[in-house]
Amino acid sequence: MSGTSVDGVDVALLETDGRSHVHAPKGCSLTLPYTEAERRAVFKAVERALELDSLAVLDAPETVEAVAIVTARHREAIAQLIERVDAPVDAVGFHGQTILHRPNPERPDKAFTLQIGSAGALADALSLPVIHDFRGADVAAGGQGAPLAPLYHQALLCMRAELPAVILNLGGIANITYVPNAEPEALRAADVGPANVYLDDLVEARLGKPFDAGGALARTGQIDSSQVDAFFDAPFFSEDGPKSLDRYSFPAPKLDHLETTDALATLTQITVQGVARAIQALPNAPRAVFVAGGGVHNTFLMERLDVVLAPTVRSLDTLGASADMMEAEAFAYLAARHLDGLPLSYPSTTGVSAPMLGGTLALPGKG
Repeated sequence: MSGTSVDGVDVALLETDGRSHVHAPKGCSLTLPYTEAERRAVFKAVERALELDSLAVLDAPETVEAVAIVTARHREAIAQLIERVDAPVDAVGFHGQTILHRPNPERPDKAFTLQIGSAGALADALSLPVIHDFRGADVAAGGQGAPLAPLYHQALLCMRAELPAVILNLGGIANITYVPNAEPEALRAADVGPANVYLDDLVEARLGKPFDAGGALARTGQIDSSQVDAFFDAPFFSEDGPKSLDRYSFPAPKLDHLETTDALATLTQITVQGVARAIQALPNAPRAVFVAGGGVHNTFLMERLDVVLAPTVRSLDTLGASADMMEAEAFAYLAARHLDGLPLSYPSTTGVSAPMLGGTLALPGKG
């Protein structure tokens, strides 16, 4: 029931059998932001992880502090939601905070993915089973470990949309799930490029604000097409999927020479073009693209996507689902699948060689 970003913690209640039944009751979700000091502490752990580039970062003081912060914020958010809802909670799906993601399909023994937060402490505090470590088994088996939401996307779209259809998640990174039918093996999923990460970083660095509300500044800028074209020269974009990214997979575009509005317009176009390239490469054109994640609130970005993409572009909210809470709901869904011994990933979603079980169960009182 929990999902997280460096902005804060999202929690949502989901009724599901981990298969085709999914229902998120209205009003049964909340967001608990990190304080600015907490955000800085998490970023320090990320910076330390990049320096060490190994699981040795777990012993670093920066990581120990960040683990305590992430765990406490999740405990507080989940406890608030449980107090609010009039329904029993059977288990918690806890993704934690990713501080480093390094899949290595060619050398799985050298791969690792690290999401921090103490599932054991969370289970003890809530007196509930907590399912965590959703990515580790997939990465260890040669998969990308991401994206992990496609099975939940499939359950949503098969219930509510004409197929084929796509869910586009615009978080820090943009990823798509293509759903042609109800067969998990038919899914196609991949990270396709940046979404909000570079936009938000630039606005914070230049203006001291968390984001460009509604894309208002980007709307007034001019796109530097040469910078857009140069960005897509990165090898990632010529590789076949499934494939995954994190915010440090390649350097941010060098836009210091551009005015802020022009830089934001250029970054918006990079997001749009990354999505368009991925949609164009699908085996069949989707009937619609349903958008989730923070980018759904960027009006200018949504308008640009609607202009560039042939299918209709709509918020996931139009299906009666939650564009904002989709990721939190997805990890609740994966927790239910773990408890029933069902795969969390498939060759077509993460590139793993066979359908892969995943997740680890932490029980109250077990340490």
